[in-house]
Amino acid sequence: MKTSEKIFFSLIGIGIVCHIFFMPFYSDSFQDQTQMILNWISIPFYSILGYIGLKMFEEKAGFPDMLEKKITKKSRYYIPLVLGAIFALGAIIFDQLNPYKVPTLPLPYSIPYWIFVAIFDEFFWRLFFLTFMVWLISVKILKDNYQEHVFWAVSILEGVIYMLMQYGMFTQMVGPVTSILFAQIVLISAGYMVAACYSYRRGGFLAVMTVRLTQYMLYHVIYGSLMGI
Repeated sequence: MKTSEKIFFSLIGIGIVCHIFFMPFYSDSFQDQTQMILNWISIPFYSILGYIGLKMFEEKAGFPDMLEKKITKKSRYYIPLVLGAIFALGAIIFDQLNPYKVPTLPLPYSIPYWIFVAIFDEFFWRLFFLTFMVWLISVKILKDNYQEHVFWAVSILEGVIYMLMQYGMFTQMVGPVTSILFAQIVLISAGYMVAACYSYRRGGFLAVMTVRLTQYMLYHVIYGSLMGI
């Protein structure tokens, strides 16, 4: 088994442990119990998709291995740390400007919850969806041509899809979509997706995990806990 596969399965294990730690936070309400079941179902579902992407599409679509030697620590960790911090700071600024606040989770439950979300979201969006779409279009449809152009097109597509999803979630959970909130959805939510795709392309999957975890820990965990005081 390759080291990248060992890391992948280790991330699954971390995600499962995080969800177990978060379980006491679920109430007995039908909505919470349904969400808990859906989260358990999502673990094997996204894990299988992520593994398919890792084994079948990642290399063919031009993405580097997690520990590829030519990738520097700067590309794998340092630049992603900065990107994650920038998007976290942007989200904090927008949240301060917007009168309708994003719901937060209390410590310590917020830590395992957002680690869980980070892992399995990235399994789907980057490790499967991005690699599959780039492989399908550039390799199969365009016969190994225009791979970089396809990469950027799919990255923007991910941003648009995620923006529409966030728009629906914000209207349901936060409140009316003000001009400030709309700017946040476009610049932070959609912008993050494009930056995450770029980080994956440049530094491998560990790079995009670094971006996601940095943003989540700074914004959802640290800032979220301060807002909940």
